[in-house]
Amino acid sequence: MSFFKITDPEKRDSMVHEYLMLRNKIRQDSLSEKLGDIDQHRELTKLAKRVKRSNVKCDTSTASSISSYNTKCHYFPSIPKHTSRRG
Repeated sequence: MSFFKITDPEKRDSMVHEYLMLRNKIRQDSLSEKLGDIDQHRELTKLAKRVKRSNVKCDTSTASSISSYNTKCHYFPSIPKHTSRRG
């Protein structure tokens, strides 16, 4: 850190005031950025929960429809497993 030798008290007070204002602005910007990131994370978490719930509902409905289809189609013969006849 460097120090300035400023003999004029008005100029010195002006520079100190400018420095303090800049320091407070940087702190406020940093805080705003952190709060913005927290809000964004919160919104993404809400969206992810909704997508997950929707996927679970789709999975269960698909599984139940497939199982009901399999029971209705019992007249199809089973497909024999292919066996290899290599040496």
